[in-house]
Amino acid sequence: MKSAIGEAFDSWWHLLDIWHSLEDIEDARFYASLRKEAPGPALDLGIGDGRVAALVHPDYGVDLSGTMLEKCRERLGAQTPLLLQENFTDYVLPEPVQLTYSPLNTLNHVPFDQRETVFRNVFEQTLPGGWFAFDSRVVAEARLRTANRVPVLAHRTTEHVIYQTASVLNWSSLEMQIDACIDHLDPRGRVKERQYFTPMPFWNLHPEHVRTIAEATGWEILHLWGDFDRGEFTEASKVQAWVLRRP
Repeated sequence: MKSAIGEAFDSWWHLLDIWHSLEDIEDARFYASLRKEAPGPALDLGIGDGRVAALVHPDYGVDLSGTMLEKCRERLGAQTPLLLQENFTDYVLPEPVQLTYSPLNTLNHVPFDQRETVFRNVFEQTLPGGWFAFDSRVVAEARLRTANRVPVLAHRTTEHVIYQTASVLNWSSLEMQIDACIDHLDPRGRVKERQYFTPMPFWNLHPEHVRTIAEATGWEILHLWGDFDRGEFTEASKVQAWVLRRP
């Protein structure tokens, strides 16, 4: 039975394809730099359509969405790594890897009560001394309450307008739902079609929660950066970029 997250990404591939074409996201270069420092076997956990993998060139890719994996094969062609359509909690690789990376808020789509299981599974699939790298946006609760259920204009071009709305469903676990739509515009800028997407499950990730899970699952924290240029993490940081190490 397909999960709600897998169904959402099956629906969102077109939205993400447009969205990612509108901005230069620095995460791909960040993970490519880590790949050079950890040149052994690598896994893209949440590989999606291969946007980051095209630069990092991992050996393996895991994703819940069959549609996204099809787009990954189309994007990467002969350079497509071995792809597995599996849950993050129980995937098994042909070999342990030196680097697992999970880009652009991927772990925000892991349910709150499954995160520790995911961290344990990544640990089991990692070589001693290997790394688990991932990032997440940082959103203070006060800001969440201000933006809760408020539609936001995410991007606008001469052809598309993208809106999204973040709704908090559970404040204790910070479970959220992201709703999005695209207005497709004619040459005069008028809406010719509005396209809606399956609601996307999303769980906010607090830095202290990451520390707690890392400690509980045996990981050592190598780095916590506040941007993709390896800048210092501060209370004002909007990104948390982590590198954990298996002892």
